[in-house]
Amino acid sequence: MKEKNHLLVIDDDLLTLDCFRLLFPKGKVSVDTATSAAEGLRLFSNCRPDVVVLDVRLPDFSGIEAFRHFREVDAKVPIILMTGHGTSET
Repeated sequence: MKEKNHLLVIDDDLLTLDCFRLLFPKGKVSVDTATSAAEGLRLFSNCRPDVVVLDVRLPDFSGIEAFRHFREVDAKVPIILMTGHGTSET
């Protein structure tokens, strides 16, 4: 039997984190959350999630920089970047 899926969401917006926690059924998906890139990297190293949802704008450093760090730790974990402040450059 497959173990439950594990999602890591990194965003400094607490409402967004709450929405992700409520969106996925307990018992089927485990949702860990972090409000900074550093906290997210620590959780990523400890729990190796199935997928990461990562905000581009974070208080300590950018999600793009965090993305590079995640890739160094485990390049096989899918990472979804999101932002409410997108530009064509991003």
